[in-house]
Amino acid sequence: MVSAVRCDVTEASEVDTLLTRMVETFGSLDVMVNNAGSTRDATMRTMTEAQFDRVINVHLKGTGTAPARPCPSCGSKKSGVLVNISSLSARSRWWARPTTRLPKPGSSV
Repeated sequence: MVSAVRCDVTEASEVDTLLTRMVETFGSLDVMVNNAGSTRDATMRTMTEAQFDRVINVHLKGTGTAPARPCPSCGSKKSGVLVNISSLSARSRWWARPTTRLPKPGSSV
């Protein structure tokens, strides 16, 4: 069985709720796929500080929030897999969107 749940990965409380709901629904959490990403169609000159913060928070803070949360069922099993998915934007030479490229290396570790 597969389930997809919307979750703001920059909010630890939402990640906690997600993990708890998954364990309640399925009994355990074996695999979690973190495929969060955010971009704003703006250059560094036109992007607002709030837009910039959102992109950075989703890509960097969001990548670290889920692995930092204690999985309600993983401790007893001593197993589980977290898959972080990023994109090739970090390798892009498209200069117009540095805000998309900038956080990618940090989310690709």
